[in-house]
Amino acid sequence: MLSNKRLTVLIAIAITILTVTIIITVSVYNRDQHFSTVTNEDAESTTNLSLPPPYSIKSAVLPAMKDIGEASTLVNYRLPYPKYLPEGYSIQYVGAVNVKGKDIWEVVILAWDKEITDDVTNREFFYDGKGMVISISNNTKDSETVIVDGVEEKGQDIDTALDELLTFYSKYNAHKLTINNYQCVAYDSQIVEDAIGRMVPVLAEVDCLRDDLWIQVRAYLPESELIKVVESML
Repeated sequence: MLSNKRLTVLIAIAITILTVTIIITVSVYNRDQHFSTVTNEDAESTTNLSLPPPYSIKSAVLPAMKDIGEASTLVNYRLPYPKYLPEGYSIQYVGAVNVKGKDIWEVVILAWDKEITDDVTNREFFYDGKGMVISISNNTKDSETVIVDGVEEKGQDIDTALDELLTFYSKYNAHKLTINNYQCVAYDSQIVEDAIGRMVPVLAEVDCLRDDLWIQVRAYLPESELIKVVESML
């Protein structure tokens, strides 16, 4: 599933059985913003950043799994495992959901070079600490429609999904690339200016389709680091 079609500032997922609600945060602000790309070095020295309201990372994720193996059992799929992570990073959290009877499942992995305690906020994880979120989900045209964040969601047509994503993120200079013979779309971390002049950080992102599997990696790190992570999973 294309989690970022709902453009959220990543990662928070809340689920209710009746509404099948899945929330993944890390949003990209106002769709009518004026965007200007800067280097990661510029981003480091930029002050007066406009950040989302703080919330506890641990309180806003999918139900916890013991490890990737348990998540694989839950979704009935042998999940790819990131064999590469940035120096000092390790997997700190694995969460998963399988919507029974709907052919829809999703797994989220949080990786960081620090421990994720109950007090760690989204700001500390994503922006100050440059934490990484890896999302793995099935993507089949036959997936039944469900309601996600109040919006109708269904499986994407594999032949057009990446083209749609490329167009959607063209404002971030998104581009296509091939990783281990699989087609992907990526853009680098950057600072953008919104409609009222605030400077807003945008996480780098790499999205890839592997058969009916959708893999997404996001972090406030150079795009090149995210590509290495994806390479180790494909």
